[in-house]
Amino acid sequence: MLFLLLMLIPTYTNSLMVQLSYPNSVYLGQNIEIKFSVLETKINSINFPNISTGVKLIKNGNLLTYQGFVANYILFPVNFSISNEMIVSFVGICNLSRISGIVFYGQNFTPPLPDYKSNTSILTVALNGYLWQNMNNSWDLIGPIPGPSGNYIGDTLIINKPVNYTVVLTDDNGKAELSRVFINGSEYYVGIKTNFPWNITYVGFRLDNATVRPLEFSVIAPFSDEPYVVFVNNHQYYSGYTDNYGNGKFTLTVNSTSMTVNITFPKLKTFKVINVYGESPPQGSVGIKVEYPVEPMLIFGLAIAITAVAFTLDIIYRRKGK
Repeated sequence: MLFLLLMLIPTYTNSLMVQLSYPNSVYLGQNIEIKFSVLETKINSINFPNISTGVKLIKNGNLLTYQGFVANYILFPVNFSISNEMIVSFVGICNLSRISGIVFYGQNFTPPLPDYKSNTSILTVALNGYLWQNMNNSWDLIGPIPGPSGNYIGDTLIINKPVNYTVVLTDDNGKAELSRVFINGSEYYVGIKTNFPWNITYVGFRLDNATVRPLEFSVIAPFSDEPYVVFVNNHQYYSGYTDNYGNGKFTLTVNSTSMTVNITFPKLKTFKVINVYGESPPQGSVGIKVEYPVEPMLIFGLAIAITAVAFTLDIIYRRKGK
């Protein structure tokens, strides 16, 4: 007999994301693996609060273009000393110079002075396809990386259509590793280790001699070592903690025609619900009924009940010192 898994929409905060991965359909008696990631949106804005001296602001309606010169930047302050991964996404149009792109600054960096006047470490993921590192006021080319396509005029890369460029930076024993990049949704493995210390104070876009019109900019971090509890049909089934990258998983045997799986995160006071159900017509052939198995008012009641459970579990974890 075939069953369908449906994810219900739970209560959640604006900055919290729980991404689930599970099969679309399963058979009675089948063992399935359910995976999830718990992420937090730290930044989701193009209103950069830290702009270096000398950057020209060009306004066109609601759109804002930044024209930079040597060592210019637009930044957000961050604190990622307790996170093991940082996902930074830029969407925009730009004319780029040699060392222009998503940038990370270490300790002792003080805006709005140009970064060549700061005694700090700098890591730049240049959109022209190179990874640069500056540790002692000297730029070192770490290696080539995947970059978006565009047209070149001399050394200037012109990207006149919005590009979505995402970099994934991870903590490798106290040093930053560029593990992956995404270009317009396509994933590319990089795996380049750097000497850049995992003590990031600012993140943004290094303009250098570039003109950039950002349309979106976001920074996401995982919730590592986050406790979670899995309930199946209102009975506790499994518990654990997310790993260093906010990931968790568990296996489940589909042994009933009606199963409600609830993944609760007590400290975060949020949850996800998956329903497994199906029916077999009288003729004996397999049938699938695609609908939410509970009415909206029952969903609301379930949300209240699970929130109460999460609150109780939160108290328990606090008493245990978690």
